[in-house]
Amino acid sequence: MKDGNIVQSGAYKDLAVETQGELRRLMVAHCESLRQLSSTEGNSITSESYLENQNQESRETNKEQVSNGQSVPVAKKEERGSGRVSWKVYSSFITAAYKGAFVPVLLLFHIFFQALQMGSNYWIAWATEQEGRVSKRQFIVIFALISGASSLFVLARVLLLTAITIKTAQRLFTGMITSIFQAPMSFFDTTSSSQILDRVSLLGHHHVY
Repeated sequence: MKDGNIVQSGAYKDLAVETQGELRRLMVAHCESLRQLSSTEGNSITSESYLENQNQESRETNKEQVSNGQSVPVAKKEERGSGRVSWKVYSSFITAAYKGAFVPVLLLFHIFFQALQMGSNYWIAWATEQEGRVSKRQFIVIFALISGASSLFVLARVLLLTAITIKTAQRLFTGMITSIFQAPMSFFDTTSSSQILDRVSLLGHHHVY
């Protein structure tokens, strides 16, 4: 950063070797300050030796971690798979809200709606097949009753489906946040923050809607 702007970006080891870079200039200025300070104490230090010491210490630290069996954490690349989704995944979504107790009720409402739709079509065909079979009043009243009952089942299905969807999104979102807060530090070392934010924001978007 310089004057509030990013003037250089990249890995530390790459920026440190750029002789005309901003980071190198700051490190040289720091070394000059140390040299002036150490000269009063009878110990001189050059910028090149300081930079070499820093690089040497970094290499030794990496060697010590490897020798001790402690591998340096590396961010994992996101894996993508292809194939069929197992029934277990769908089952977890279905039973996430109220343990799936309202799923049969939802299916029953849909069956009633379809049955009433077929009943209204049959009633229109049967009543108009022969002229004078039913009066106009009877025709309109019965058709209105069937259509009204069908609309009620549609409304109940939509409201119940909305409630189940919102409850499922809340449980999944809460479970994801809890898992992130309880995850070990190694998880954040090997998983980029962009992947975490992408998953949380995507689920949070569905949760809001």
